[in-house]
Amino acid sequence: MKELIYKLENLIFLLKKNNKKSFMFFKEQMDSISSGTNLPESLERLRKSNSIVQYGDFSFEEEKLYNEMYDALEKV
Repeated sequence: MKELIYKLENLIFLLKKNNKKSFMFFKEQMDSISSGTNLPESLERLRKSNSIVQYGDFSFEEEKLYNEMYDALEKV
């Protein structure tokens, strides 16, 4: 779970830096996972979040960090 949180933090930082509003979705999920509230729901939302990347005009670097986060998510 620590790896997932770390990957989410990296993704959120980059999205925020690049003024992408989608960082809020990932921050909400990370906060929920960190606090343990709605954990299954947050994990499921992250598993279904690929459309954000597809339609959110992610850069190559942002997509790379998303994929790293998704890989960590699959290990949970």
